[in-house]
Amino acid sequence: MRIKHIFLQNFCKFYGSNVVDTDLYDRTEVSGVNEVGKSTIKRAIQYIFGCRDENGREITGIRPHDKDGNDIDGDITEEVTVEIGGTDKVLKKVCRQNFNKKGEFTGNVTDYYVNDIPKKAADFEAFLEESVCGKDKFSLCINAMTLLLKGGTDQRAILADMFGQHSNDDICNQFPEFEALRAVLQDGTVDELKKRCNTQLYGTRGRNGTKGLQDLLDEIPSRIDEVSRRRVDIDLADLELKKKALLDKLSENIKQQTDTQNSMKSYDKLSDGIIELKGQLSALQQKANEKLDVDRREKRTTLNQIQNEHQKELLKADTIREEITELEKRIAQYEQKRHALKKSWDLNNSLKFDENSLICSYCGQEYPEEKKEQLRTEFDTHKAHELELITKEGSSCAKHIKADQAELEHKREELKKTEDEVERLEKEIAIADNALNSIPASVDISNTEEYKAVQSQIAEKEAAMNKFTDMNLLRIQLKGDEEQIRNDISAVDKSLASVSINESVDKRIVELEQERKNIAQKITDVQSQLDLLKKFSRKKNELLETDVNKYLSFCTVRMFRPLVNGDTEECCDFTYRGEPYSRNMNHGARILTEIDICNAFQKRCGVELPIMVDDTESLDPWKIPDVDSQLIMFRRSDDASLKVEEAKNE
Repeated sequence: MRIKHIFLQNFCKFYGSNVVDTDLYDRTEVSGVNEVGKSTIKRAIQYIFGCRDENGREITGIRPHDKDGNDIDGDITEEVTVEIGGTDKVLKKVCRQNFNKKGEFTGNVTDYYVNDIPKKAADFEAFLEESVCGKDKFSLCINAMTLLLKGGTDQRAILADMFGQHSNDDICNQFPEFEALRAVLQDGTVDELKKRCNTQLYGTRGRNGTKGLQDLLDEIPSRIDEVSRRRVDIDLADLELKKKALLDKLSENIKQQTDTQNSMKSYDKLSDGIIELKGQLSALQQKANEKLDVDRREKRTTLNQIQNEHQKELLKADTIREEITELEKRIAQYEQKRHALKKSWDLNNSLKFDENSLICSYCGQEYPEEKKEQLRTEFDTHKAHELELITKEGSSCAKHIKADQAELEHKREELKKTEDEVERLEKEIAIADNALNSIPASVDISNTEEYKAVQSQIAEKEAAMNKFTDMNLLRIQLKGDEEQIRNDISAVDKSLASVSINESVDKRIVELEQERKNIAQKITDVQSQLDLLKKFSRKKNELLETDVNKYLSFCTVRMFRPLVNGDTEECCDFTYRGEPYSRNMNHGARILTEIDICNAFQKRCGVELPIMVDDTESLDPWKIPDVDSQLIMFRRSDDASLKVEEAKNE
């Protein structure tokens, strides 16, 4: 398949009169300065065939935007003419905006066509898969970065899927040392199984991490030591005698408490009476303070209201200051922008037509007069357009400055009024605070007749209670002694229970020793399986290396990388003369490697598709290899406009 022609309208930056309508060649060179549209051409090719980009993302965001980032309305059209099996096919996608009866935008709709015949999305994709190949394979066949930008594990998986000719069963049949893995390999990929083994051995890390077998084995000695420390030395006969003596002592204590309690009933009655009388005193004081509390609440409410209003005005003043600062910054920015626009206008106005551009850079001859006049007209039109745009933008800046200056003056007046109000409220707060602080804490009622009468009754009852002081102290002491005796009995009971603890300790130690043996055996089994999986993985990747390299002409793929300790680690390195693509390979060799990879995928899939390569400006034309596929090469140049030309192989 070859792409013969491409037409883009309203696709990304190609909108309005700026469309792409160009032929493509067996060796096509797309060139220009940065942001001129080279990547858009590549994006369009990926989009028409339903591919993902190099990073595995769907092609979205194709609608163009104006300079302010707003969507530009209109249909997005891409039409690509391809040659398939000697026959031209025209593939077209039209993305149009959908609106309801109210004129509200409801989403984008894509229409599909083959030779101007409408197709459903599924039918369009089925046509491509039948006539060309599936979109996933297509991405790999036309752009090597689809593979190269992935991680090593994903790269190996892709290569195994595309080139692998040896199944797990085939390898087990061919190499008997892997027979033990045949059943295990049914549970997942080799990488998944190795990960499972490592997880079993070493667990997982992180907040919800789990322990591995090695962690469990390392914990056994400390667990045995911890259990051993629970063993206790006890004298059973001595503990039983001690408990009997404590029980006798407790019985005597309870008897003394009963006798004392009977004598203390009068003491409790007097105590309750004093508590009641003190409550009466508190009620008298509370009643006397009620008027003060009402006055205090009223003045505090007034103060709070003034403080709230003061806070509102402070916040208002801060907001206005922020608005003033923002206006000043914005005016300064517009002034700066207007100054820059003035410089840009002067610079553009001073530009003169380059007469040297009327001479062909390839043959050195002057262009025909018609071509010369066209170039001069295009230059004058572009210059006038740029000056007009700069003038409009400068006028807009002036309008913004005038409006913001008027708003700034208004805000400064508003700030002065607010600051005056803040000052007034601060004076009112001081007055209200003084009024609140002048209220006394409480009313002195100690000289009232009612207060004195209650106080006299309390004194009489307290005098009567003094006669029972010794008896009360005895009661308190007996209660404390009872608590201590019960604690001593509980301690003895715990010691007696330790007899059975020693038996359980010995039993648990035997269990832990057996657990250590079981875990050690599991570690041996898992480690053996992991070692065998590593050998299997190496063998499988060695076979895959051979399978892939059959299709490579320029470079080779390497699935293992040597380490300084003499071991190896899995990788997926495409190398040229020993230099890996991902590290030391020069840019020219990288480009040739990318072409070689795409060519290998196409050979394997039995297709002939275009190959897209970026950054080819560093590669000499004669070094580009001869391939059967169409080459579309993207390179940066000093051309201000996008160029799509047939590449010279010289």
